[in-house]
Amino acid sequence: MNEKEELSLRRQHIDSKMKNRLRIYSFIAIILLIFIGYEVSLGAITILLAIIGIVVGLIIGSILGRVFRLDWDEQNSKVTGYIDLIGALLIIMYLIFLVTEIHYLQTDLVLSVFTGVMLGRVLITRHNMSKILKAWNVV
Repeated sequence: MNEKEELSLRRQHIDSKMKNRLRIYSFIAIILLIFIGYEVSLGAITILLAIIGIVVGLIIGSILGRVFRLDWDEQNSKVTGYIDLIGALLIIMYLIFLVTEIHYLQTDLVLSVFTGVMLGRVLITRHNMSKILKAWNVV
């Protein structure tokens, strides 16, 4: 099986809600990356500080990957995901902190960290989905 066929097979076995959620998080992360790049070009934050913030965020996002609970739905042969109570509370706290921190501190470092968190969550969720698909011998 070539790489294109494997990717198509993976997409076919992932719940549409899960795909949409990952698309939204990816879109937000890309917008934040563009904003950080703009702030770096203006000199509001150094590129080193932006990279450090993103790397720290990636680590935090990978650790917080438990926000999504992934399961295999045998009836539909798809990976499904949902947010459990702890995950929902983490997202609410995360959004409150993001809004209040940026509003009061106006710091781009915090934005860099949150960008990394978003990227880390997307990457770890994709990784976990691949593990489930391999465990069920789908790919």
